[in-house]
Amino acid sequence: MTTASRPKVRKDLDIVELDDELVLYDPATDEVHYLNATAALVFGLCDGSATVKEIATDIAGAIGVPEKRIERQVRTLLKELREVGLLEGSLELKAAPAAEAAHEHEGKGDEPREHEHDQREQLREQKTENA
Repeated sequence: MTTASRPKVRKDLDIVELDDELVLYDPATDEVHYLNATAALVFGLCDGSATVKEIATDIAGAIGVPEKRIERQVRTLLKELREVGLLEGSLELKAAPAAEAAHEHEGKGDEPREHEHDQREQLREQKTENA
């Protein structure tokens, strides 16, 4: 599968969690991005292990909203995240020289992320409780 069908967050991003929201610093573009709680939830599920449909199904089941509605919103958000280069395989990321970005941030992003799979598990638990 391609990175587009199983979205994955770039490992070189600096991520700061503030309550349920995220502030992201992109060292490749020197830009800061703010994600509200809903966008942060979707972003946190982009670990490369799930398809867009699976992400939408998990969220829909956890909050009791029709899957089709959630899937449209998830796809729209992921399109925006790709456009600004925050996901692996993004157009913005491909435009930046890969060697330069790798050299500037050697060693960063190699450590596993604490909450990478926790959010999916929490959603599955909520879905089971709501059933």
